[in-house]
Amino acid sequence: TDPTWKIAVAILLSFGYGLFALGELTWYLLYDVFKQLPHASMPDLYWVIGQLCLLAGFLLYSWDAYRERETHGAWVQLGLALIFGIVLYFFLGPLISGKSDGQAFLGFFYPLMSALILVASISIYLFFSEKPLLMFVAANAGFLIGDVLYIYYSATGGYGLLGVVSDLLYLAAYGLCGIALMLW
Repeated sequence: TDPTWKIAVAILLSFGYGLFALGELTWYLLYDVFKQLPHASMPDLYWVIGQLCLLAGFLLYSWDAYRERETHGAWVQLGLALIFGIVLYFFLGPLISGKSDGQAFLGFFYPLMSALILVASISIYLFFSEKPLLMFVAANAGFLIGDVLYIYYSATGGYGLLGVVSDLLYLAAYGLCGIALMLW
């Protein structure tokens, strides 16, 4: 792949994961330090922009790979994204019905973007089969499952075991992202 594309992708991924970390730090300050539980606030701005950067980075990388190999893998990506979107809509719809517009939007946005990022990162791994790329795939799967579990336990009113699993998945995903960025 063209080194210029790889630099652009590295910048987008670094910026995206950096915004994720900034969102987590801001969430910690609001929740633990100031004892506020905001539904849509500054951390969401960092997470939303971070996810858009990650999706752009992975799509840019996969687009370059598809372009070089003249394959129609983008259609497979689109099909997988549609399947994820439909499944998430039917699974999450009943959980977030009756929420405010902001909560409902974010309740769909986070897992849908995580699913799209996962689909894009899987296709890149299938092209290049590099260990750091597999770490990105595993991390993105952790983010997706963590997002779905977070929305589920938030909607049902109990942190419990699902909350612990969700937090552990997020923690592992951040760790894998950091290692993957260093090795890539």
